[in-house]
Amino acid sequence: MAALQREVARNMVDNVLLLKEAKRRGLKPDAATISRAIGEYETRYRASDQWQTRRTVLLPKLQKQLEADSLLQQLHTLVHDVAQPDAVQLKVFYDANLDKFTEPERSRVSTILIKVDPSSPKAVWDKARIEAAALVKKLRRGTDFAQQARQRSGDESAGNGGDMGYLHRGMLAEPAQAVVDKLKVNEIAEPVTLLQGVGIFRLDERKAAILNPLTKVEQRARDLWRREQGEHAWQALLATLRRSTTTVIDESVFVPVLSSADTTRIPTKVK
Repeated sequence: MAALQREVARNMVDNVLLLKEAKRRGLKPDAATISRAIGEYETRYRASDQWQTRRTVLLPKLQKQLEADSLLQQLHTLVHDVAQPDAVQLKVFYDANLDKFTEPERSRVSTILIKVDPSSPKAVWDKARIEAAALVKKLRRGTDFAQQARQRSGDESAGNGGDMGYLHRGMLAEPAQAVVDKLKVNEIAEPVTLLQGVGIFRLDERKAAILNPLTKVEQRARDLWRREQGEHAWQALLATLRRSTTTVIDESVFVPVLSSADTTRIPTKVK
């Protein structure tokens, strides 16, 4: 709760500081965007008696909030709009973030799912495991995997003969991923119990991770560099505003928030 209090207070203070900075830079609310937004509110709540009754009170508050949002968005865009990196900056960024430009390892996997309702009794699950184990033995002796998948699999890949296509790590359930990781190409794993049934997996192909050269991913590298530098600039601006501004939180205004143990107060007004 104490962390929440600090976060709420910090966000309120930051918004005040950023709005002052936007006005200092001469930014003006986007009147056309605000007008459209108000028009949408009017249309949406036209049939609401409550809106019609309180419209004259709510509209000025809505107008003020939309103006603040507009200023903050403009300032955010302005600060994040950093210059393009030069060749040296781009190469340094690329070398420091090779993982961002690497195509992960991919595995082409086929499966046969002996489907079982998760709420089924143990006897049903045991029967599915026995059936899957017998099927694995037949497949290892040469029974056509694709044909068996089309006839017996409850997975959506059944129509493709069990072919799930190329999968990145994490696309399979953890128990399935664990067995696939240990397979050699064309090897069939022992049955795996999954949430939706008992699965049989075969590894058809494994493609190693590939690092794309900078020449191939240059635009992506530029975009990521500018995004990162823009965020650095934004955080630097916030840090400067916080250091250079004396902030006083008026703790005379509180909202009671019921916690599990007691009632805690959170300041809601910032001077």
